[in-house]
Amino acid sequence: MPIPQILYNIGYAVCHQLPWRTFHVHDQALPLCSRCTGIYLGMFLTFAFYFAWHWLRGRRPTIPPTLPIIVISALFFIIMPFNAISPHFGVPTHNIVRLITGILFGFSIPLFLLPVFNDNPRGKNSRSRIIKMGEYVFLLVAVTLATTLIIIENIFALYFVAYASMAGLVIFASLLNATILKEIFEHYRKFFNNYWFVAMGAVLAAAEFTIFFLSRTYIEQQFLP
Repeated sequence: MPIPQILYNIGYAVCHQLPWRTFHVHDQALPLCSRCTGIYLGMFLTFAFYFAWHWLRGRRPTIPPTLPIIVISALFFIIMPFNAISPHFGVPTHNIVRLITGILFGFSIPLFLLPVFNDNPRGKNSRSRIIKMGEYVFLLVAVTLATTLIIIENIFALYFVAYASMAGLVIFASLLNATILKEIFEHYRKFFNNYWFVAMGAVLAAAEFTIFFLSRTYIEQQFLP
């Protein structure tokens, strides 16, 4: 079953897509390299957790995680870029390590983005945390399970990852744009709810992916042999 070309086009806008640094399913490379796959799959898992545990129950948490989770997340934020630059200092790495450090980095990002997005300085906020320690452990187990299925090259898991990682990328870009737009148009929030900002953020994300795709295509055609 071939992976749709649109996923590769979106991935091409943000990822080098080098075949030897990418997981494969039936000799078909995934749309993102091993590190990017980990980052955006991790984001997708956290977004899915938020959707099921908070959004469907009408809760919009605005309080960041507890201090222990912040400390753990800070560690994950450090080890991923360290792994990325380690080959320049003679420390070898490989796709499994890139995947693990990427997914630990990725699933932590939404824990800090979502409370900012949910915050409404001019309205009533939900005074609840985005995640508690027990929920964090559950999410970490889900991340570990997903990582394991990729490492053992489970076919069904790899196909799922191809779509889920791209969904994580699109959701992240849309929410990040929406959060920025909310801050820019803070004085006009009474005319727009969060759904409007997400819709505008998604449109902006589509424009950004298109620009990145066309820019990379032009550069490679003009300057690379």
